[in-house]
Amino acid sequence: MSVGNVRYLRMEPSVKSQSDIDGVVDPSLLAHRLLNLSGRVEQHTYSRKLRLSSIAGVCVRERLIGLRRSITAEIRVPLGLRVTFDSGTGIHDFMQNTNAYFGDKRLGWWRCRACGHRQFGTKPKEKCPKCNALKSAFVYSEHSLKLPEDIPVSGHPDMFVNVGPGDIRIADFKSINGDEFDRLSSPKAEHAIQVVGYMKYIGLDDTLPIRVNTERGLVIYVSKKHTVKKLPFKAFHVVKSPVFIKLIENKVELFKRGLDDETFLPDPETVCVGSKFSCWTAKECPVLSWCIGAYR
Repeated sequence: MSVGNVRYLRMEPSVKSQSDIDGVVDPSLLAHRLLNLSGRVEQHTYSRKLRLSSIAGVCVRERLIGLRRSITAEIRVPLGLRVTFDSGTGIHDFMQNTNAYFGDKRLGWWRCRACGHRQFGTKPKEKCPKCNALKSAFVYSEHSLKLPEDIPVSGHPDMFVNVGPGDIRIADFKSINGDEFDRLSSPKAEHAIQVVGYMKYIGLDDTLPIRVNTERGLVIYVSKKHTVKKLPFKAFHVVKSPVFIKLIENKVELFKRGLDDETFLPDPETVCVGSKFSCWTAKECPVLSWCIGAYR
């Protein structure tokens, strides 16, 4: 068929050839054929900074050994854990970028995907002032702590929430399975420690254009098991606990001492010594052989 100088080809539907998946009727096998269901291997290098997101359980000895020996750790992530991590990332992204839950209570950096321009505040309601891209081009960009060089700490709070006049709080999101969510009556210690760490150090960051509450923060849990009868959110206050502050300070001081003095190593973790380095923590440690050698 021709229209003017343009010729169109008539495409007839064809069902003559059968795909090799059409004979697969088992739903699990079909998913296996269609999707990439393998685990993954992540490579991690050791940094000269401790991340607040993992500081509660960090082994300072491992970090120092890995850093000094320039070790690249290979972390195997099985399929189930991969799906858990990926779905958690998706929930974080949705909570940060949609107006559906926090609306204009959200504060943070917004990055234009068209030109890279960043601005701080609520979600932009106008076009990008630099390149004129639509407001939909803006995505939430977490604030990365910028601390003095003598503080070997890094972190990026999930969000800042304006809970009232002059009261802006750090909020961190955690997605967890439904059974664990149902049992929650307080924030998990490692999550509270993370937020306490943000509150401790954020006052030293002069790149943040707002003043935040450094005494009280929030941990917000999202259940991965939703029912119409139960609210899938739980929010908990986090106060600046002296116990948590001391734990953070001790780990940072040990790490800093090891950075300044290459002959210093803190003792191995109690659980590793108590099990004669046969516990799961020791077996999964990327620097195990060097740790044992230095200890003995």
